[in-house]
Amino acid sequence: MKFRKKKWFKVIVLTFSIPVLLLVLAVGYVYWKQESIVQELLQTVNKDMPGEIAIRKSHIALFHKFPYVSIDLRDVKLYSDKSKQEEKEVVRLEDLYIGFNLIDVIKGDYIIKAIELEKGHCDITELEDGSLDIMLILNIAESDTTASESISFALNKIDLDHIVIGFHRPVNEVSYQFDFEHIHSKYKSKNEL
Repeated sequence: MKFRKKKWFKVIVLTFSIPVLLLVLAVGYVYWKQESIVQELLQTVNKDMPGEIAIRKSHIALFHKFPYVSIDLRDVKLYSDKSKQEEKEVVRLEDLYIGFNLIDVIKGDYIIKAIELEKGHCDITELEDGSLDIMLILNIAESDTTASESISFALNKIDLDHIVIGFHRPVNEVSYQFDFEHIHSKYKSKNEL
């Protein structure tokens, strides 16, 4: 009887310890690859746009956007050109969380599933032709549907926490300011419903 209890105990311990070990190894791999993921993301985004995104540092935030593994980008700034001059700052965020599916990252597919913007501001200006400066800075055309080969978006969640968005229309000297204390949104495609 004692032999059976020991055998069952070993089976139960092995059943739970193998998935935990695999999870620890996977998280360790993401932690190890964190800097290369961030650098690849920045290079890909900055390569084709007239503006420039800069970050101070990053770290893994394991459970912040659960079930996704998140990378927390600290002190994120978007400049209207490559000069990085403070007066050309369009967006400033204390934290930008980017959530990835752990399995996708291990396979080398950097598919962004969740984004959270925390504590910051975004200043948008409507140009004379009716276009928005941020669209030009980020090099986003209205009909642009192409995605990067190495990093893609399949957003399920977008959160805004303590974000101020300023909208300026210099043509008729109108300005608006929107303060978002907490906005939480989820997205599902038609195929998922």
